[in-house]
Amino acid sequence: MDSTRNSLTGYGSSMMFAKMGKGNIKYALFLNMKSPELNMNDMGYQREADHISELFWIQYRILEPVAMFRSFYFNVNQWEVHDFNETRLTTGANYGIGLQLKNYWHVNFGTSFNLERLSKTALFGGPYLKIPHNVNNWVSISSDSRKKFRISFGGSSNSVGSEKTNYYNTWMNLRYKPHEMIDLSLNPSISFNNNNLQYVSQESFNSEHVYIMGHLDQTTLRMSFRANISLTPNLSIQYWGQPFISAGKYDAFKRITDPRANKYSDRFHEFRNNEINYNSDDEAYAIDHNADGTVDYNIDKPDFNIMDFISNLVIRWEYTPGSAVYLVWTQNRSGDDGKGTFNFSDNTSDLFNISPYNVFLIKATYRFSLN
Repeated sequence: MDSTRNSLTGYGSSMMFAKMGKGNIKYALFLNMKSPELNMNDMGYQREADHISELFWIQYRILEPVAMFRSFYFNVNQWEVHDFNETRLTTGANYGIGLQLKNYWHVNFGTSFNLERLSKTALFGGPYLKIPHNVNNWVSISSDSRKKFRISFGGSSNSVGSEKTNYYNTWMNLRYKPHEMIDLSLNPSISFNNNNLQYVSQESFNSEHVYIMGHLDQTTLRMSFRANISLTPNLSIQYWGQPFISAGKYDAFKRITDPRANKYSDRFHEFRNNEINYNSDDEAYAIDHNADGTVDYNIDKPDFNIMDFISNLVIRWEYTPGSAVYLVWTQNRSGDDGKGTFNFSDNTSDLFNISPYNVFLIKATYRFSLN
């Protein structure tokens, strides 16, 4: 990194070659590249640079009823990503199947697979870290969207080819429209994340960077509720609210030793009992890097509980055509602590014991006629 630079000059490009339109088969080839010095964050959001990616997609679909299906599609994707030093970062593939049944229900499922890959972000600005291969499965089922009551549900699982690393998620969408003027929906979801190589902090020992990782056991619960009610053609009420709770506890702390080692266990050293000690008074771990009996650095206890609640209520009255008054109430509650344990009852109680931040707003518009 050159700290004297005050500007960056980079380039990027995207290309697509595709066959769409009529027929049962569609396919496309996507090519994308962003040079290492490309930075467009002043204009928007750029997630990363320094990559050259290729994606090939092909789909076979049937839009006419066949047997018990109204329609059917089958997708296959293949991708590969390199950096500008020609280092392969990832290679993967997946398939996806979508079905619409005769009763208008939908079923979608698929599996993706990534070979062993190199992560740019796992060490937060550090060197590439080799990540084991992973397999991701997903499924979703949804009922007839023409009905007053609709339900969708599904889930996904991601298993990484290493001990203690996996991710599971399940979700549901309930929508009820008893009248054309009332639309209600509820969307709960819960996820479980176990990551054996979760970044904790960066320390220094003998003038060298030390990347501390740990095993993270995390549970996240979120639920959103939405209501759209039209009392009259000119008066409507809209509400949206979402509580969010996430708790994570760390153990099995380790330091990265050889981030690109072929053998998984050679990429890190897990601290032994005589190398790490927790001080409850300081809520920090004292680490003896070289096991000589002297503390070399400390890391704060990274366990967390995050609690948020966001809600918006909007009442709109169109008192004359083209002119309206809006009454808005926004409430936010946000808090965190270092317990690290997920307990629905306790976490929910803690969330709604947080002092709210309320915003009340009145907005009025008036339409002038120039005729």
